[in-house]
Amino acid sequence: MQLYPLRLLDLVLIFCFCISPRFPHFTNAEDSVLALLHSAAALHSNQDHAAALASYDRALELDPSNPDALHLKGLLYHAEGDSKEAMKLITLALQNNPPSRSAIMHSNLGEIHRSLGSYGDAAVHHEAAISLLPSSPSVLYNYACLLLDVSPAESLPYFSSVIENPDSTPSQVLNSLKDSASILYHSGDFTTSFDLYTTANSLSKIPDIDILLGLGTSSQRLGLLDVSLSFYNTILSIEPNHENANMNIGVLMHETGDLKGAQNVYRYCLDSLNPNIHTRVTLMNNLGAALMSSNSPDEGAAVLEEALKLDPKNVNVLINLSMYYNEDGNLRRGRKMLDEALKFKFEETGRVDVGLKIRKAISLPPVMGDKDEVVKNYNKFQEKVANLALETINLDTSLKVIDPVQTIERIHFYLVYMGSKFDRVSQRLVNELYSNCIVSFDRADLVAPKDHSNSNSNSNNRLLSKPDDRKVKIGFVSKFFGDFEPHGLLLEGVIRHLPRSIFQVYILPISSSGETAKYLEDTYSEVVKLTLSYSSNLNKLAGLALDIIVYADLNSEPMTHFMSLSRLAPCQVAFWGNPVTSGNQKIDYFISFDRGENPYRTLVDTEEEPYSEQVVLLEGLGIWYNDFSYLEKTYYENSIEMSNLKTWEDFATTKDAKSISNPNNNIYLCAQSVFKLSSDFDVVVNNVLRSDPDGVVVFTKGRRPAWTAKFKSRLRQTLSDELYSRVYFIERVGSIDFPNLIKLCTVLLHPFPFGGSRTSLDGLEAGVPIVTWPQNFLRGRMAVSYFAEMEIWDCCVAWSSDEYVEKVVRLGKDKSFRSKSIELIKSRIHRVYNNVKVVKEWTRFLCTVAGVESEDVNRAVESFGEDPSWQKEEHVDKAFSYMQSKSPIPEALPTAPSPTSYNILDSYYATAAVIHNNNGDLEKALDMLVKLSHERPTDSKVRSDIGAVLQQMRRLDESVAELEKAVMLDGENVVAMNNLGVVMKDKGEGSKALEWFIRAKEGGLMTAVDNAANIYRDEGNLFAAYKTICESLFQPNQHLCTGEEATNNFVGLVCVLGLVEDVLQFKNIIAREWGADVLTMLTDLVTNKDSSGKLTTGLLTFMSWNGFVNFEAVEEVYGVLKTTPSQATPSTENVNSHPVNLVVQFYRNFKSESKNVEALAALSANLRNPFLSRVHVMLERESDLSFLQSNLDVDADATSNGRLVIKVINQRLTFAAAFKYINSAMTSHEVGLLSNSDIIFTPSSLEHLSTTGVPSNTLYALTRWEAGSNKMTLSNWRNHSTLLFHLNAAILHPRIDSQDSWAVMGGNSVPSSVIRYAGFWQGLPRCDGRIARIFEEGGWKVQNRCMDIRGVHVENFFGGEGGGEGTGKLGYDMEKNVVGETSFVKIMV
Repeated sequence: MQLYPLRLLDLVLIFCFCISPRFPHFTNAEDSVLALLHSAAALHSNQDHAAALASYDRALELDPSNPDALHLKGLLYHAEGDSKEAMKLITLALQNNPPSRSAIMHSNLGEIHRSLGSYGDAAVHHEAAISLLPSSPSVLYNYACLLLDVSPAESLPYFSSVIENPDSTPSQVLNSLKDSASILYHSGDFTTSFDLYTTANSLSKIPDIDILLGLGTSSQRLGLLDVSLSFYNTILSIEPNHENANMNIGVLMHETGDLKGAQNVYRYCLDSLNPNIHTRVTLMNNLGAALMSSNSPDEGAAVLEEALKLDPKNVNVLINLSMYYNEDGNLRRGRKMLDEALKFKFEETGRVDVGLKIRKAISLPPVMGDKDEVVKNYNKFQEKVANLALETINLDTSLKVIDPVQTIERIHFYLVYMGSKFDRVSQRLVNELYSNCIVSFDRADLVAPKDHSNSNSNSNNRLLSKPDDRKVKIGFVSKFFGDFEPHGLLLEGVIRHLPRSIFQVYILPISSSGETAKYLEDTYSEVVKLTLSYSSNLNKLAGLALDIIVYADLNSEPMTHFMSLSRLAPCQVAFWGNPVTSGNQKIDYFISFDRGENPYRTLVDTEEEPYSEQVVLLEGLGIWYNDFSYLEKTYYENSIEMSNLKTWEDFATTKDAKSISNPNNNIYLCAQSVFKLSSDFDVVVNNVLRSDPDGVVVFTKGRRPAWTAKFKSRLRQTLSDELYSRVYFIERVGSIDFPNLIKLCTVLLHPFPFGGSRTSLDGLEAGVPIVTWPQNFLRGRMAVSYFAEMEIWDCCVAWSSDEYVEKVVRLGKDKSFRSKSIELIKSRIHRVYNNVKVVKEWTRFLCTVAGVESEDVNRAVESFGEDPSWQKEEHVDKAFSYMQSKSPIPEALPTAPSPTSYNILDSYYATAAVIHNNNGDLEKALDMLVKLSHERPTDSKVRSDIGAVLQQMRRLDESVAELEKAVMLDGENVVAMNNLGVVMKDKGEGSKALEWFIRAKEGGLMTAVDNAANIYRDEGNLFAAYKTICESLFQPNQHLCTGEEATNNFVGLVCVLGLVEDVLQFKNIIAREWGADVLTMLTDLVTNKDSSGKLTTGLLTFMSWNGFVNFEAVEEVYGVLKTTPSQATPSTENVNSHPVNLVVQFYRNFKSESKNVEALAALSANLRNPFLSRVHVMLERESDLSFLQSNLDVDADATSNGRLVIKVINQRLTFAAAFKYINSAMTSHEVGLLSNSDIIFTPSSLEHLSTTGVPSNTLYALTRWEAGSNKMTLSNWRNHSTLLFHLNAAILHPRIDSQDSWAVMGGNSVPSSVIRYAGFWQGLPRCDGRIARIFEEGGWKVQNRCMDIRGVHVENFFGGEGGGEGTGKLGYDMEKNVVGETSFVKIMV
């Protein structure tokens, strides 16, 4: 369905002119020109264009260059359709008008360009107008209209300025309100949209249909359906044939379940309103959807196919047709149409529709094939869902689905009927996909609907604290609470009998074609009807402030399915209307019953655990049904339709009826939906027919002919022609006629692995025996609970396939046995009706989770009276023991999963955890690992990973606990041991850390070697550090170990040796201890095996600790550097083709004067750099501005012509904010150079950069050069020549894990996918490696051009008292590491 808001922009030209006198007094000629212009303007306003043109021409004869005459004549030409001549005249007017008085001309010329679609030219003139008249409401409005065409969201601030401007005209304010409301509506902010339309409506002096339509659509999206209808009716009272109002009323009827009314409205619009092609297709789409929803799918599909002929690229028609074909079982065609819809939607919007991708992933065939096909489809389903979940794990918020009922619309209804024991795994995967793609809400979110933040909080095992002053508010939700619908019947007694002294009960039916059952409305409950509007229902449920929500069925239709993804009550419960786990984190409990579960379910492996929720096992029967005849007589005595179908001739074709009703036949009826029937049951049908030559089997047809055909085809693969000739299919039967059908059969077959509760009871009530084989899961155990309650086992309950066939055939052939069985059932059938024990069990459970005092609970339960004998504890236990004795015992107790045997859900959690960890989202990484630990509770590696993430989060005590569990589960987990050492080191417990590192080292983990050596080094025991590394670096025969870990340990060795020896001693020690051949191997490792640059840079870094790094050392180690960068003063010719813009943050440090001097000196020196086009200073606080201005050491020229740009941002600069600023403030040919505040760039470096720029999709991440310490004093920092001397003598700080400056091109070059993850400050540990990794993951190259672009670090250069970065205003907490995967950036030579 589609709503139809309307807001079309007209061209808005500012009709005014500006007289610019050249003399203090007008001449006679000028008086004449002015008079002519006033006269012409009046004629122009009155639409007398010919007379106005003549007056403009006369004025121009007197003054050919008069800018106002040229301008207004140009406007007139535009009004006449000659935009080319109009632009020529207004351009000439601009040439003759002083720039300061040309704003209106620029604005109008911009509007003409906009009307022609020349948005770039329009922007030039509009921006010129804004710069000249920044507060003019007319200029602002025209610019806003341009942005509305190009980037609607960016127009909102300008429309707001017009609305708030006291000089705006009423029409400007009104149009700005309407346009703003339209933008917000289309962005999904229906609340603010409604508010703005309301304001516009109050300002409009006459009824404005655009505003009324906006109010109608906004309120409809908010779920205020009565309000919406009133606005549409108001429009129709003004304009009865208003197309959009009529169509939206049809949509409203559609949403509220009045499908017949919606169809009538759509047909009226098609037949009577003469819509254009686009609207006609939309109406046909909605009509087709309404027909498909009202059991006329083929007619609906025919309408949709006709619509597709009119518009082959219509996305909505393709989506609805894909649903039709998927539901028909033609998944190939359905998916093809979804692919087409995805393609056309992307062409139309430039956005990937994730809702369509979900539809495609969860599509399943309605009717199953043979076992191999079932397994194939099931595995394919899991694979598609898991892959899409991984694909969307970092989905941008703007792409997430807000209304899944409309956007996704389908659910994976048929999954449970595939009979897998791994449904929980599949359901969890689906819900992980939903969590990634769908905006869910907490109840508080719906109080402020503008907040679309995704809430993923889970709260299993929730216990409420019942308030003393009110009752517990509980609501029951379902779309299937109509007359005699099973889910309503199953809950009727619970709803009716819950003690009203404790509970306030709400029935929450979702609109459908029928009304809520009378017996439900008559339960002393408040009925609050929900609609087919997702947002309306969320708001209604939130407004009720329920304590407990019970969803009667979560896998039957989209509304309850998707509503349950939000936290709408503190406690949320799933009932077994769909006997399968929800897999939903927001569902806390699943209501089942002890007979409905495998008696040995506690012994199954974790992987086969059926529930993601905490399962609640009601004792005893567990199923409530009221006596159907009682309900009929009490509530429908004068209105219920009685069945007129009595014989087989009424149910089957004449030919089939004659064959079926042969008096010698034993008729076996299976009246379940064909999608419930598995190929295993086909074998039973085959064996029954083989064992009983007089037997015939009758099935009801599927809802679609294709379903029946698929089932027949599968049956033919198992049954011989003769046996198949005794199989019959009749039309589906309604609930009124169903009892009469059952009475015509001999035995009722309860299929497996999926059975039914209502169908089974109908059979027992009709006096027809039913045979059941209890399965391992709830979906196949409903019928056995009836027999357990009646203590009837022998005739009707089988415990194997063979026994099932044997009992069916005996009941069919042995009339005496059948009669005795029927009599026994009739004598005990009363036990299964009105089973008050079920209500007692519900009451105990709900009171427990609601926190009701035990005395109140006992009093409420006792009020129901004493249980009858068959419900006593000894009877319940006896029945359970019997079922347990007949059920197969698992072959072995659950075993710990193998570390390598990850199922698809385990793999998803593990992969998602890595992705989140690498992205620095540790909370989500931890969430995934915790879920994985629930799947694999004895997996040591999972515990170790949890501990590692907790360590990154600085939750050290929790980290220790998890890592110790990991070691306890696996005493050989050296990674966990090493991680324990890391955490102990972080806690300051060096001796314990060393113990764990040594254990990990002894277990063979080479990483622990370097860690242990670091502990020794920190303690000053350099010999022990040296010995530790040497022992691991070489094999016993003195051959050098290879591989990444050996490389890392060599870096560690260099670290230790660099602390105790100089370069010569370093080489001598290696030669003396290990021989020249080892030195050669080390050199070879450095020069040929060091692809990452880690070893080389490590060597240079640790050499630099003792001052042994200079150009010669760099050249020696790299072996490729031939010359050093020139220090000559560069020429300014042929450069600056890519102007360089420096972006730095400045803040005044009140604790360290030296830090202030370093920042001031760096900023002053950079402002003197002739190759910096502009320097952009981001101030942390406004109070620092005066300090900065009064202390900068530059002359006026250095800051003239806008070279110094100062922005007060009131926060510490993040990489995200910096790159956003570079995107917007610099053009695509300008370089944005982001740097720490204590970096000075040498002129030669920036000459190079301004000449070459930065390659596209490339980030330069630049390692710093060091100027040295205490080279100058705080008092003489303004000595520029001395500073320059030391800058030229700076030494490279050759680290691939440390950069201080970054360069990119401007003009929106940095993508949002990078900015999204870059919201951390400069200067934090690991920030440089993290930003490099983020750019790499965004598909960019990251290069370290520090040899060409020299940024010199002046920290401690002027001496002083220190102070560090930890003294910034906003808490430069150096302990707060940047999290996520990092990259090293190798220095390029």
